[in-house]
Amino acid sequence: MANSRKPAPTDAATDVVSRALAQWLAALEPSWQSSRFAIAFSGGRDSTVLLHALAQLLPPSRLAALHIHHGLQAQADDWQQHCQTLCAQLNVPFLTCKIDVPRANGQGIEAAAREARYAALVQLAQQAQCDSLLTAHHADDQVESMLLQLLRGTGLPGAAGMAASKMTLNSTLPQQRPLLHVPASALTEYVTQYQLRWVEDPSNQNRHYARNALRHEVLPTLQEYFPDYRDTLTRFSEHAAQAQTLLNQLAHLDYVQCASVTGQLHVPALLQHSAARQVNLLRYWVACHGLPAPSAARLHEVMRRLTTTRQVRAWSVTHEDHRIRCEYDLLSIQAPTAEFSPPAAIDFRWQGEPVIELPAWRGRWKFLRASTGIAADWLQQQTLSVRARTGGERLKLHPARPSRSLKNLYQEARIPHDRRDALPLLYAQDELLAVAGIGVDCRFVRSAPEAAATNACIQIVWQAD
Repeated sequence: MANSRKPAPTDAATDVVSRALAQWLAALEPSWQSSRFAIAFSGGRDSTVLLHALAQLLPPSRLAALHIHHGLQAQADDWQQHCQTLCAQLNVPFLTCKIDVPRANGQGIEAAAREARYAALVQLAQQAQCDSLLTAHHADDQVESMLLQLLRGTGLPGAAGMAASKMTLNSTLPQQRPLLHVPASALTEYVTQYQLRWVEDPSNQNRHYARNALRHEVLPTLQEYFPDYRDTLTRFSEHAAQAQTLLNQLAHLDYVQCASVTGQLHVPALLQHSAARQVNLLRYWVACHGLPAPSAARLHEVMRRLTTTRQVRAWSVTHEDHRIRCEYDLLSIQAPTAEFSPPAAIDFRWQGEPVIELPAWRGRWKFLRASTGIAADWLQQQTLSVRARTGGERLKLHPARPSRSLKNLYQEARIPHDRRDALPLLYAQDELLAVAGIGVDCRFVRSAPEAAATNACIQIVWQAD
């Protein structure tokens, strides 16, 4: 369907596109000089230019075209066939898959389609054994994205616009935008010069979508009164990106001061900083977990709770499908977990196995040979039982100290309330022997002289999945 004949173009727009791609390739690290690139290929004008121009600069073996069939338009089958035909003419490998876009997840059809598309592109790129995913975003896309983000109140990160290179969502595959500084007019002139045909998604004309309204209604008026607005806004986005880089560096310094070894934030240390630095650190910390930036309203709610509810035992604020949770003056981000119901008691006899797997408890008890611990011969004579806590249990961890309630031990170990029911208790007959995440009752542990006499001791450790 597309014509990829190659006359000898001398058009300046062709030079703009080819020069931008040649400079991008030349600027890559030496380790990338033999890499394979996956091109997100919708069949539209922009991705057609990127695919065609790269096919003139690189051997086909270093390229793969990835097409996602959304099924949102009646012409989707024709678009896929068009893309496959052009790839055959260019001798570029073509991979495609069909996705179902969730329509009732609260995101909106644009956001849902984008998320599903990128997830599928990553899978196809990995299948094609490519090292990077290339998308055909150009300078006009950059301006549109920046204005949309500013109008949505996203602040400096939005004003900084799209990065020329970043990691794809929830993966380690780099996404690169080699045409990011090329104007849309140059792409239009390129397809004209090479007599290329492309598909046009009718939804691009629908003013119901914010980007289309901006593109077709607002920007032409802006062009009339401010002809150089693209260059001006591009410079502004570069300044915003530099400022955001400095803020990220400051946030990292604050993070080092406030973070625990497990990545939680110590609330007292966080509150030592000014309000502006607290908000900056929270944004950075959330981003480090791979989550989108919280809205201003959500950040305000977290800040309000940090400063007014310090005495509350625990609280949380929902962000995306995660929770920003505060407990014991530690701020953590908790991913969604499936509902857990403690299983019924499980009885067994230990016969020397190093591990007893307990899938129902999402983990395992490990029985480790050691110089001190529980006598192995005694342990083999017991009927052991894995049970859920019921309340009132006590454990003695130190010979010189009294037994203590599990509630106090959990608090001391800073184990959140919502994790405690998922930690099993191990009984020998009806005596509490060990508690996952806490330890073993010292009354069952041999003293050093006794252990040295037999050298047959076991340490019991719980390992969660």
